[in-house]
Amino acid sequence: QYHFPAGDPIERFETAGPPRHLAFSPDGRYLAYGGPRGARIRDNRDRKWAGPQISHIGEVIALSFGSRGDRLVAGCSDRQARVFSVSDGDTPLGKPVPHVFGSHSEMHGGLERTAPRFIEDDGKLLTFDIDPTTKLCNLRWSDTASGREVQSIPLFVEEAGLTALLVSPNGKVVAVSSANGVRMFDASTRQMLADFDHGHELTEDIQIDPTGQMLLSCGSDTSVRFWAVEGAEGLRAKLLYHPIRHPGMVVRARFAPGGGLIATA
Repeated sequence: QYHFPAGDPIERFETAGPPRHLAFSPDGRYLAYGGPRGARIRDNRDRKWAGPQISHIGEVIALSFGSRGDRLVAGCSDRQARVFSVSDGDTPLGKPVPHVFGSHSEMHGGLERTAPRFIEDDGKLLTFDIDPTTKLCNLRWSDTASGREVQSIPLFVEEAGLTALLVSPNGKVVAVSSANGVRMFDASTRQMLADFDHGHELTEDIQIDPTGQMLLSCGSDTSVRFWAVEGAEGLRAKLLYHPIRHPGMVVRARFAPGGGLIATA
């Protein structure tokens, strides 16, 4: 780890195997790494490991801390997501929760776009699972403490078509993008707010702005489009402004935290 922006090294430590994924807790106290041999959490304040190596979960594909920084979710190659308490070592809080990432996101910019998400003050976990009958994806809410399923909503999307799963900065809206379109849900009631064709040949990514009022989508048609989060007419979100044109396929687009700027790549 390094001081920023000076670049002076603070600490170096050995890891069990090559780390491929890093995540800081929101307050910066903890740093988690994951890779082929599991995951581990470093306490940056006390300069020591917060617990033992979490090696029994296999290869870790994505990591994310909850909003309070006391819980960590690991998305693993065995198609399971596991929630850990930072203070309780390598024992999961509850049973593993099914989760698939979708092969499209793996090839187009990173599996973190379809990683499991904490929601409802870290009390629930959002994941994708597969319906055993239809072989299509569901959006699943699970209790983080037990792993118990709370609700599952059919998306009628094949796993390969998933491109993004996100929660708005204010925690009020859940959005999913796929080859079929974009869907938005009320995070607390889980009612669908919008279900619409994004207008791209293939959507690559979505993001909700810091105010929680506007969603952008980008895709293979080289455009970035802007949609109202509220006020959908017949579940079709209202298109805002003129699309932005990128020189080529848009894999990622981001709002600046303070507003006023958008970056595309």
